[in-house]
Amino acid sequence: MATVAPRPAKGLEKETAQRLIVVLERASLETVKAGQSFQLLNSDDHAHILKKNNKNAAEYRPDICHQCLMMLLDSPLSKAGKLEVYIHTEANVTIQVLAFSTPVALPEAKFSHSA
Repeated sequence: MATVAPRPAKGLEKETAQRLIVVLERASLETVKAGQSFQLLNSDDHAHILKKNNKNAAEYRPDICHQCLMMLLDSPLSKAGKLEVYIHTEANVTIQVLAFSTPVALPEAKFSHSA
């Protein structure tokens, strides 16, 4: 039987509730146009673009952010509704990851980084 996380706190309840705030800092989430679509820039699929622009391929690992999100969202704190997750990118963009009150299955990463 699946358990449902409590609803996120709002207003004064949110201000007084105990929670853990996690910020994934310096996330390398940058898009690149590949054909007709946009993709996350990563060192495996876009090595030629990184080399052409003199960028360090080791810094373009969106799979690391993906793994962290999977771990955090599957944690007991997240399931209890006591976790706030933010992603702060290299481009100085902050993304709030909203929790769901129903179980969420994140897709498998298509990244196959060979380190």
